Amino acid sequence: LWVKLGKYSNWRICSTAYIDEIQEGANELGKRILIFSCLILFVSTIGGFLFFRRIFRPIEKLSDAAQQIESGNMDYQIQFKSDDEIGLLVERFNRMTSTISHYTNNLEHLIEMRTLEIQEQKERSDNLLLNILPEQVAEDLKRNGSVKPVRFDSVTVLFTDFKGFTSIASGVSPEELVGRLDMVFEQFDSICKRRGV
Repeated sequence: LWVKLGKYSNWRICSTAYIDEIQEGANELGKRILIFSCLILFVSTIGGFLFFRRIFRPIEKLSDAAQQIESGNMDYQIQFKSDDEIGLLVERFNRMTSTISHYTNNLEHLIEMRTLEIQEQKERSDNLLLNILPEQVAEDLKRNGSVKPVRFDSVTVLFTDFKGFTSIASGVSPEELVGRLDMVFEQFDSICKRRGV
């Protein structure tokens, strides 16, 4: 093989090489390229796996958290820390579930309080009905919203006048007056029950 050294030079270099040497160098180069390619493929696969795991692990945790919340576990929090966008998403998801849990607990407390108030009002209403109506009439009224007329062959009606009521009523508060009247009528009912009236 003759190679001219330059454009303006008359010098030439002569070199000889055996085909086996060239073939051996080519084979060695091919092995190195194959090993390097396999190494790059292996590193790329591991890197890709770690990258996708870093991306999909938080998404799986978000999905699991959504299922927990759907099943009623409103206090569920995702245990994942990261400084990237996924970490920010997880942090906001946890704040959202905390807020939902807080509102749910408050709502349950409010419902419980309102239920107790309704029960107390119902008891007061029932006691008021029983205080002014016979028990069977009060029960019919609560159950049906109305009472069918009942015929009695014999009834007693009592009209009463409290001696000095006007002067007593003008000297006390309305609450105290109602309390005194309530006490008098309770005593009257007690006497009637004992006498079988």
